[in-house]
Amino acid sequence: MQKKELTSTSLYYGKVNMPKGFEINPKPLIMGTFEQEYLKKKFPFSRDLDKVDTYIRDYSLAKHKLPLEGIETWGSFYLPLQSSKIMKHKYNFTVLYGTKIQKDSCEITIFVDENKEHVVKLSTNDFIMFPSNKSYYVNSNQSHKINFIQSMLYELK
Repeated sequence: MQKKELTSTSLYYGKVNMPKGFEINPKPLIMGTFEQEYLKKKFPFSRDLDKVDTYIRDYSLAKHKLPLEGIETWGSFYLPLQSSKIMKHKYNFTVLYGTKIQKDSCEITIFVDENKEHVVKLSTNDFIMFPSNKSYYVNSNQSHKINFIQSMLYELK
């Protein structure tokens, strides 16, 4: 996990590195995204979602002394050339996890302030964590396949 200062705003990012035999299977997260989107269900719990959540919470605490509590999660998918609307949340931190991202096809734009934005690449098994009061959007999918992103909101304990 690395940290980059964005004026007085911190951006945390890195790879979710799991030990051999405990890798994250993207299929339950992808299926949960479709269930949530088309069946209008709450995003289902899965062991793989728990692995991502535990990794983020453990490393935030160990590396940056940020005790986090998970508040909400949902999955999104982006068709070729599709982007998201501009989003902003009310909790302390937003985490975007690359569930399944086509190579070199996904960037996230975070508005640091009204005159400055920061663009971060997101790949499969990468995460980006930033303050939820910062607006952001997922840039258009630059591949010919669907990209899947898991969003998670956290509060400081």
